[in-house]
Amino acid sequence: MTSDPILLIFGCKSNIGASVAEAYKRKGYNPALVSRSIDEATSTSTELHIRFYYADERKSNGMPAMMGRSGEAHAKFYTWLAEQKEQGPWRATFVDGVHTHFPEVDNVAWTG
Repeated sequence: MTSDPILLIFGCKSNIGASVAEAYKRKGYNPALVSRSIDEATSTSTELHIRFYYADERKSNGMPAMMGRSGEAHAKFYTWLAEQKEQGPWRATFVDGVHTHFPEVDNVAWTG
């Protein structure tokens, strides 16, 4: 568990997420942006050193969870992401709240 104050920002639409993260970073928080839309990654700035994740809950067979999404699994996974000291893989897939690597999903390059 980190001792730095953590701020998870969900949604990250239209540069709002990056603006909020920048403001809280100046106040000493460790912000991490989470979005279900890859396009929203463009609202982040590498100069701010703000972590961004495209979080995607999956079933154990690698298929999207869709209507079977779990709030508890999301909370567990996002807490884990926020506690990481460095940016992990931006495409963060998980099953039952645990980071799970699906090569056919995770290795897709994104050039935002």
